[in-house]
Amino acid sequence: MTTMGKHALLLSLLLATPLANAQTGPITDLPMGHPYPPDTSIAHIQADLGRDAMITPLKISYGKKSAEWTAPELAPLPHETIQTTNQRT
Repeated sequence: MTTMGKHALLLSLLLATPLANAQTGPITDLPMGHPYPPDTSIAHIQADLGRDAMITPLKISYGKKSAEWTAPELAPLPHETIQTTNQRT
């Protein structure tokens, strides 16, 4: 075998070895994500408080009478959800 042939054989063996040892199929030993979602409740509470502080009071006037309510004043009152539909959409 010539020197060129020996080098070609050695090169082909070196290149083929990682391919032969490579894992085929899906990788199963790596985690697919964080096992638990991060707790963002404190961030949500702080965002709500900041948003409520920036909201101007609700003012309703009728004739000479008027009244204003802030978000903290309205929060403890009973709430009701109403669902409507629009026939055009």
